[in-house]
Amino acid sequence: DTKVALVKCSSYNQKEVDCAVFKCLDLLGGLKNFIKPGKRVLIKPNILMGAPPEKAAATHPSIVRALIRAIRKVGAVPLVGDSPGFESSKKAAQGAGILKVVNEEGVAFCELKVAKDVAFKEALFSRNMKIAKDVLDADAIINVGKLKSHGYSGITACVKNLFGVVPGLVKSQYHLRFPRKNDFDLMLLDILRFVKPVLNIVDCVTAMEGEGGPATGSPRNLNLIIAGSDAVAVDSVCAALTGKKPHDFNFLKMAEKFNVGQTKLEKISVLGEKLENNICHDFKHIPGLRDEMLPNWIPKPFIPFMRKILLDRPILDKGKCAKCGVCAKVCAAGALTIVSGYPSFDYSKCIGCYCCQEMCRFGAISVKKSFLARLALKMVK
Repeated sequence: DTKVALVKCSSYNQKEVDCAVFKCLDLLGGLKNFIKPGKRVLIKPNILMGAPPEKAAATHPSIVRALIRAIRKVGAVPLVGDSPGFESSKKAAQGAGILKVVNEEGVAFCELKVAKDVAFKEALFSRNMKIAKDVLDADAIINVGKLKSHGYSGITACVKNLFGVVPGLVKSQYHLRFPRKNDFDLMLLDILRFVKPVLNIVDCVTAMEGEGGPATGSPRNLNLIIAGSDAVAVDSVCAALTGKKPHDFNFLKMAEKFNVGQTKLEKISVLGEKLENNICHDFKHIPGLRDEMLPNWIPKPFIPFMRKILLDRPILDKGKCAKCGVCAKVCAAGALTIVSGYPSFDYSKCIGCYCCQEMCRFGAISVKKSFLARLALKMVK
């Protein structure tokens, strides 16, 4: 029986967050069921970039603080760490307010910047991976995501959050290495199966919805904290909370196909609040998820051509561009060059990872459909 705790939390007031986090843990049998005294436990939040907490781009610092306290209470040693796609880990953690909590609580911050090659014989797809050494050295991982809309995966919560154990710009290389959606999602599931977080928690007090997710979407109060030992089950509950079904998201469809975790809601015991009473029926999802129109049977040599004529493409708003050049630096495919200070796109090289949009804190890059893509969508409606 797969259990997922669903607890109300109406604000980020530390006392209220502490109470909600501890209630989640109690519903699951207590933190002592997941970690042992003396063990080094890495809290892995979502620190996408150094955006302040009110932007809802990162796990809220108060939840990180609550977990630090919970881990200490059972006699284990808490650590905190993540690896953003471009910005330095400490700089991003400082901007997100998490480094302040880490320093005040006197725990170590792990930058997850040293990669180690690992072999995974039981992999579904990716038998060789690069995982941060700090992750491998920890005795246990607590995966702490943030519920957000996501241009590539539809939503991000727990499964996608573990992509952060791949150091820095190596993540961009993974998008280049796995250009098809099924392949990329199987890689994410392999990371989950290899890292094996003992606990998965999602900050849904204030989620992020709509275009621009997971970086510059709109904050949306859901007033919930979710927890469970099965990351796939937790993400399936998150999918339901946003008015969707788990099968609406390809990574969860792949999880069910390959028997990774539990996606069937009827087989998940939701403890605490009732799921059906907390569904956000008007949650703004990103319409026409990126890459969905490329069937998996298309040969790789044809993918660039198909992307150029059919799929969504990044578009620049020069009025918002700060000419920082981050977008070009994170583009593993070399589809972005800087011309007169502004990014210029070569759509034939674009692999559709939209890292350029994801890492733009100024919201200067949006993703729009080509004429043929818009026509195709009209035909299937």
